[in-house]
Amino acid sequence: MSATLKKLVGMQFNYKLELQTFLSTVLTNKLVLEYNTGANTPAARTALLNQFIGCGPTMGFEAKKFAYGTLELIVDALVNNPDVPTDPYANALNDQLVNVTRYVGIAGEEDFHFMVAVYNLSVTLSSIVDGVTPVGPIVTLTLDDGGSGYTVDGADGDEVGVVFLGTLALGDQTDPGQYADAVIEATIAGGVITALTAITDGGDGFAVGDVITLTIDDSVAGQELSTGSGGTAIVNSIN
Repeated sequence: MSATLKKLVGMQFNYKLELQTFLSTVLTNKLVLEYNTGANTPAARTALLNQFIGCGPTMGFEAKKFAYGTLELIVDALVNNPDVPTDPYANALNDQLVNVTRYVGIAGEEDFHFMVAVYNLSVTLSSIVDGVTPVGPIVTLTLDDGGSGYTVDGADGDEVGVVFLGTLALGDQTDPGQYADAVIEATIAGGVITALTAITDGGDGFAVGDVITLTIDDSVAGQELSTGSGGTAIVNSIN
């Protein structure tokens, strides 16, 4: 979408319409949407965008002011999101936002330069939206493979409320620095996981689509002699 903005630089009416669409898309991205701190809330960002949309059809001062305000909160949300790498993304965002700031209050020819500066920032925003995978605690997941040989005591393969760890190997973790195992309760029948009944701890650092390994937590009382392997689940949503 940022490529379209480039084609429309200097065409104020069409540029403004495209920028409205672009900003709306960025605001709904999880990396931005999940940020809710101080004055930078989803409602505040949406209010600024609506004020930008309500301005006239050109990229005059009022339009530039509200477009900048929206971009400022978007950049703040992304810079403070641990999923977004500082290098190259966060550093580029800060530098490019400063360049946008230069042209907010200058009319005439500088409206063109404002549009160029916003386009340059939009390239980085697009790279983040398209290239950075949001991670977080597991909210929902689906049983993928029930595995085999599961018992809590080496003998009984029929149990409810069995506590499993949901894990990812280091090489499968999107951001090892954020990663923490999840804790999941499940039912086993005939040594096979038949149902996932609760997520008691969503862990952290999981991405939608991750296939996690289910291992009985042998640190739980009564599960010290646990057996079994091969169980997996697919992460459907994260917080």
